[in-house]
Amino acid sequence: MIQCKEQKVARATVTAVVFTYNSAGPTLKRVLEAIQWADEIIVVDMESKDNTAQVCLEYTEKFLTHNENENINANFNFGYQQATSDYILHIESDYVVPPELKREILDVLSNDQRSDIYEIGITNYYFGKPVRLSVWEKIRLPRLFKKGTVSYPTYRIETWPKLLSQNKRSLKNRIDHYTVEHIWELVRKYNRYSDIEVRNSPNEIPLVHNPLLLGFSALGCTLYNYLFRGGFRYGMHGFIVSCLLGYYYFLQRAKRWERYCTEQQGKLWDQNLQP
Repeated sequence: MIQCKEQKVARATVTAVVFTYNSAGPTLKRVLEAIQWADEIIVVDMESKDNTAQVCLEYTEKFLTHNENENINANFNFGYQQATSDYILHIESDYVVPPELKREILDVLSNDQRSDIYEIGITNYYFGKPVRLSVWEKIRLPRLFKKGTVSYPTYRIETWPKLLSQNKRSLKNRIDHYTVEHIWELVRKYNRYSDIEVRNSPNEIPLVHNPLLLGFSALGCTLYNYLFRGGFRYGMHGFIVSCLLGYYYFLQRAKRWERYCTEQQGKLWDQNLQP
């Protein structure tokens, strides 16, 4: 009797594409060490002023610089295009892939019924502690996908990617997102993000142009995150994160108003922005 041997399915290859900007530090090293199993590692950097390049070059030779009007979404698309593997693993400079997620990724890439897109949940760490607001717990983002199936619109940041395939699944394990260690880092990040957000948005009449409405809207954002999204469950960490989310909401709307008023006077709003 002739026995047929099962053919082993070849594992699909994967490129980890890492996006950085002034990211040098212990977290970046942890990020890069956690993806050394990938077939290819590409770093796409937005012209960092610190020693991000030196740190990254210890782990990969493929360090690229790309900065299109400080638009991180344009960098995402650029990085995806550089990958040479079957699949792309989207990694930001504060994303750490835990061992259990690594094993799950390698398992699905070895499956003969692979999906085009795998959505992965994120556990956010603020000041060294996980803060799991309810809305974040439900979000799954396409972070492992076949090349050519995901792209980002470049008109704004903090937006959803465009999926070019609906053949998708969710992974069980999550990425650990070490956002910031210190409050000043988050304030700086929100200031920069709000600048980019407003710069890349159309200059329209601000949605919030009444002082009381703006103030109460920002306060409402804070209370909503603290009371209804579960920030109160994390003590002072949850309270501070909720307040800073309200601050970010305020910055975005206030800068839209500032830009509108400035350009109504025929002046350029973004010529004196902080780098």
